[in-house]
Amino acid sequence: MDVNVPTCNYAECRPQLVARACTGRRGARTVGYQGLGWRCDRCSNPETGFPPLEFIDAQLAQRNEEALRVAWRATFGEDLPASERQGRMSDAARSERVAVLLTTEDLEQIDLWRGDRSRSEFVRDIVATSLRRRSA
Repeated sequence: MDVNVPTCNYAECRPQLVARACTGRRGARTVGYQGLGWRCDRCSNPETGFPPLEFIDAQLAQRNEEALRVAWRATFGEDLPASERQGRMSDAARSERVAVLLTTEDLEQIDLWRGDRSRSEFVRDIVATSLRRRSA
């Protein structure tokens, strides 16, 4: 498989490509399929603070979307419906990963403010807003 291996939190880290059980959902229907992800045994998962770090980048997200299409057709006999999620990630690939340690209180506050956005999306929005203010 031709993929570009991303870096993790340390330049010398080289994540391994691993198979992972995935679930795709459209409306009330779900289907399980075999997807791919990156795994680094040295870097820590930001949710737990412990290794391993597992993640999917833009290139694997596209490959996994194709695997979901195949599984959906095999299960339901129809094309995969369009995603109903709002604010999907743009095609501009995020290539840099930053490990940030927060306190439990910080996370609780983020969860109160973020609404229906993911923690990652909320933090990216806060950083982008701050950078725009500083450059203005």
